[in-house]
Amino acid sequence: MRVALVLYALREGASPITVGILMGCFAILPMFFSVMIGRRIDRDPYLPLFAGSCGIFISVFLALAIPYLPVFFASALICGLSFSTFSIAVQHITGELGHATERARNYSLLSVGNATAIFLGPLLAGFIIDHFGFKALFVLLMLFPMLPIYIFYEQKLLLPSPQKVLPERSGETVITLLKIRPLRHLLLINLLISAGWDIHAILVPVYGHAIDLTASQIGIILSAFGIATFVVRAVMPLIMRRLSETQILRMALIAAGVAYLIFPFVKNVAFLSMISFALGFFLGSGQPMVLALLHGNAPPGRTGEAAGLRLSLLQMAAVVMPVAFGALGASIGIWPVLWASSLALFAGQHLARPSLNPALAAPEKTSSSPKK
Repeated sequence: MRVALVLYALREGASPITVGILMGCFAILPMFFSVMIGRRIDRDPYLPLFAGSCGIFISVFLALAIPYLPVFFASALICGLSFSTFSIAVQHITGELGHATERARNYSLLSVGNATAIFLGPLLAGFIIDHFGFKALFVLLMLFPMLPIYIFYEQKLLLPSPQKVLPERSGETVITLLKIRPLRHLLLINLLISAGWDIHAILVPVYGHAIDLTASQIGIILSAFGIATFVVRAVMPLIMRRLSETQILRMALIAAGVAYLIFPFVKNVAFLSMISFALGFFLGSGQPMVLALLHGNAPPGRTGEAAGLRLSLLQMAAVVMPVAFGALGASIGIWPVLWASSLALFAGQHLARPSLNPALAAPEKTSSSPKK
């Protein structure tokens, strides 16, 4: 949906700032509601999963039925909130399954599915737009949420039981979560990693359009990122035998900083795809580690809320960054923006300290009984 709406806006002559605002629409509602959604998911994830699937279907239907730029802004708003609801619920469930020692592995397995979508989405979008048009793409995208809608409506999937009795939380707010130092550092690291993803998502279409690449070529470059995230997460169990979670996070931030330093010097599609692959490989290795450490450091009964807080902060950055990136890119050029991002990534690697790891060494939690 992001690729489709951005390329449609660019085809209609939208400026970089308009594209940035459109990208920001995916994030503005989750920015305000993710913590509330996370608290609801702490009790029972089934309804949020179903509602999120339905919302994604509606957002695509709007873009298909009324294919005009103003409607695409509304579609992006609905899609962003719906996908965030679905994502928080899935992250919470993954952390609840199995023992604490298996958590990083489980998040890595989950991220393989995400990486597959990151690879297939841009590739399908670029080629379908070039050969069949935008309407054909929206028809295809409407089919994807129909299967989870059926599965969750019929409750065909066994999930952890709802938590009917949660720990006493009187006087506890989001601020109490932010006071936990490991959580605070993990949230900052995740902001930097996610910023690297968002910069790539808006950089490639804008930069590719500026150097006269076709939609298919832009889709190939974006898909190289997705292929890399799939590859790194498939081999993550092997990587984790040699490196700790914090070592992987530090390596990811440093490598992404290097990639953004050299990106604006390259115009060849093959070399751009190689840089995109490197970014996907290293940034893709960091997110499962953050999710596992975040779940382990969150207080009991507040893991969904912590995931919601993480997503809320990420979406706050996602609202501001594309708009700021578009405005700065139009006024001072793309190079200074990328180099500033590179410096931020280099600085953030100092937050990935070994002290973030001991939370996973806590006593193992028994697997929750499935809900029938």
